[in-house]
Amino acid sequence: VTLEFDSTHLSYDSWTAPATGYSIAPIVTGNQFTFAHTKIGNSVGDTGDLDLGKITFKTNGVGNAVVRLKSVKLVDSNLESTVQTPDTQVTATISVVHTITATAGNNGAISPSGSVPVNDGADQTFTITPDNGYMVDSFKVDGTDATVSNNTYRFINVKSNHEIAVMFKAVQTGNPGNSN
Repeated sequence: VTLEFDSTHLSYDSWTAPATGYSIAPIVTGNQFTFAHTKIGNSVGDTGDLDLGKITFKTNGVGNAVVRLKSVKLVDSNLESTVQTPDTQVTATISVVHTITATAGNNGAISPSGSVPVNDGADQTFTITPDNGYMVDSFKVDGTDATVSNNTYRFINVKSNHEIAVMFKAVQTGNPGNSN
């Protein structure tokens, strides 16, 4: 079996052989990956969808990466062979995703909350909503005090992971210094 992969976006990492049969370790040359697999002994060959192994790639960059099945050499029990060239391919989109961890204390909410995935370079807006009778007590972005404007905070051109946290306190009513 010969595969061709987009070496601009992918590099070969590892290969795991299937559970049954005998496999020869892959030969990787440039962007070509070749391996062989066979049954052991005098047994009938398999038909249909087959698991011939698992290939793992490392990503080299963002974009669309193509892995193409170039050829399959089939050998029968008489050692006669035919070569199939299906030229089938799979395209995977590789992107960088950052995480913004958003938390809110009691008596209010932040939305979205929890671990929020954000594509590299994208913007992400958070809405802060205190419960009735409460207001923002503290608001921090990456551990530093920050300002909320119109109950929202917006990250622009996200290039790394971030944390955003808001705490709430009760709204003071009346004049706390007046005991009458």
